[in-house]
Amino acid sequence: MLSQTDFKLPNTTAPTSQGLPGYCYFSEQILEREYETLWHATWQLVGREADLAKAGDYLTCTIGTQPILLIRSQTGAIKAMHNVCPHRGARLLDGHGHCQQIRCRYHSWSFGYDGALQALPQADCFPNLDRSTVALAPVQVETWGGFVFVHLAADRRFLQESLQEYLAGFGDYLRQYPHAWEELRQVDHWEYEHSVNWKFFVENYLESYHLSTVHARSLKCFDPKQIHTSPDGRHYQIQVGYRSDSETHPSFAGATDSYSYQGFVFPNWMVNTANDNVSIFRVTPLAANHG
Repeated sequence: MLSQTDFKLPNTTAPTSQGLPGYCYFSEQILEREYETLWHATWQLVGREADLAKAGDYLTCTIGTQPILLIRSQTGAIKAMHNVCPHRGARLLDGHGHCQQIRCRYHSWSFGYDGALQALPQADCFPNLDRSTVALAPVQVETWGGFVFVHLAADRRFLQESLQEYLAGFGDYLRQYPHAWEELRQVDHWEYEHSVNWKFFVENYLESYHLSTVHARSLKCFDPKQIHTSPDGRHYQIQVGYRSDSETHPSFAGATDSYSYQGFVFPNWMVNTANDNVSIFRVTPLAANHG
């Protein structure tokens, strides 16, 4: 994930291992580097298209250290921009909802759904301002399967890869699930925090060795002998077979002749399919030892 040449590393006599050194799980320096090279330079899942059903519907999120807003425009397109007023840097919108315009609560500068400046109170205070040059800073937005992704690149020409290229074969893999991803509807949502580095969540998800021990009862529908993991570029496809001789919570249920299509999209998106529902997990670092 990170090269040891990127940092001045602490002296240590710890034995070498196949895992990351321990300081990678609590170093603020490492986290700052991860913000730059991972979170600010990759496509990030932020919501569903259904969250932005009509013009003026918006949602907000934070990508790494950057506050972002997404809004459905009058043309039907989804626009993504930095959630920061270009005047004095105040945050513009909170949470999610609907608005007639994007208005800064500090000085009432107002912006359209496309980010262009619309209203400037006491405009005579800015006699030399070219209003056509004032707008919310854009970021890139694309969709797949009803999911909305953003990339912090300001211009599409600066993208190293489109969302489709970034997902590589993972999209085709998930299309094996018999339900149309675009037709899924969110029925529940929850957030929780732990005093642990975000990479622990990812590492735990990517190894199935603990399944028969930790989840011997809660996930006994899955057959540990029928877990097929296939690296797909930066991502992982994890196809899991069902046991025929067990019962489990209906959230995890599946037919014994089918598979649960699971996997990981680098750096923080995890997905699990079941008979009639899908679970999506997103990991977000809040601090070096908090996520």
